[in-house]
Amino acid sequence: NEIYQWYFDGQMIESAVSSEISSALFGQTQNGTYTLEVYNVLGCGGYSTSIEILEPSLTSSVTSGCVPLTVDFFNTTDTISSMICTLNSAITTIENFSGSGEITFEEPGIYAIELACAGTSSVSSVVLNIEAYDQFVPELSVDQINGVVSCTNCSNAQNIIWNIDGTIVTGGTQQALGGDIYQIQASNASGCGGSDLLIVNETPQTELIANSIFPNPANDHLNISSSPEAQITVYDFTGKQVWSSSSKTSLHKLSVSSWAEGIYLVRIKSQAETFEKKILITH
Repeated sequence: NEIYQWYFDGQMIESAVSSEISSALFGQTQNGTYTLEVYNVLGCGGYSTSIEILEPSLTSSVTSGCVPLTVDFFNTTDTISSMICTLNSAITTIENFSGSGEITFEEPGIYAIELACAGTSSVSSVVLNIEAYDQFVPELSVDQINGVVSCTNCSNAQNIIWNIDGTIVTGGTQQALGGDIYQIQASNASGCGGSDLLIVNETPQTELIANSIFPNPANDHLNISSSPEAQITVYDFTGKQVWSSSSKTSLHKLSVSSWAEGIYLVRIKSQAETFEKKILITH
C-alpha cells in the first residue's frame, strides 16, 4: 500500500491524500503547481512529481451585436506567479493583458478571440467567438409621380415603423404624400437597424418672409418671422405649450438646444390669419 500527499504551490493540502485531486475551486480552475508525494506504509521509498496547471479564462460584455460593435473583454484567469497573457484577434493584439480591454468590430463576421497565457513551465489558451452582424439603415425617397414617400431598400426589412408628423404607422415600405416630416425605423433579420428622416416641405435657412420658420430641422436655434402684432406659440407632440411670445417684434430667435428631440408645432396667430407649421428638433 502507498500513502499519498498533495501540495499546492508548496503548501500541504491536508485533506488531499489520494492519487487524484481536483483543481477546481468555486467552479473555476485553481491555477498553480501541484506536487504529489508518494510513500509506502512505513514512510520509506518516497518520490514526488509536480505539474503546473494553467487554464486561461476569458469573458466578454457581449458575444454578438451590430457593427460597429464594441466589446469589453475580461481576463478572469486565476493568476499565478510569472504568468503573462496576450489577447489575440484578427483586429489587434493586446500584450500583457490582465484585467480588461476593449475591441471594436467595424465589419460583420465571426471573430475568434484568443487569450494565450504562459506560466513558468506551461502555455495554454482559450478561444471566445464574437459575431458581428451587418448594419442596416433605411433610405427614404419622394416619388412625386405616384404621390408617395418610399423606403428604397426596405424590401426585406423587418420591424418597420413610420412617424409622419407625429403619427405612428406600423409596416409598409411607402406612405402617401401629404405630410411634412417623414421618419422611418427598420431593421434586418439580425435585428440591426437604423432610421432615416425626410423633410418634404423644408424651409431654407436663408428664407425670411412673413410667417416663416427656419431652419427645419433645427438643432441649436430656431428663427420665427411674423408680423409684429402676432401671437406665437410652440407646442410639443403631446400638445404641451413649451414657448410663447406676443412681443412687438417681427423676428424671434429661440434657443432650442435644451429641447427634447422630436416634432413641434409652431402656431402664429394674427388678426388676419392663423398659420401653423410642424418643425423637427434634432441634436
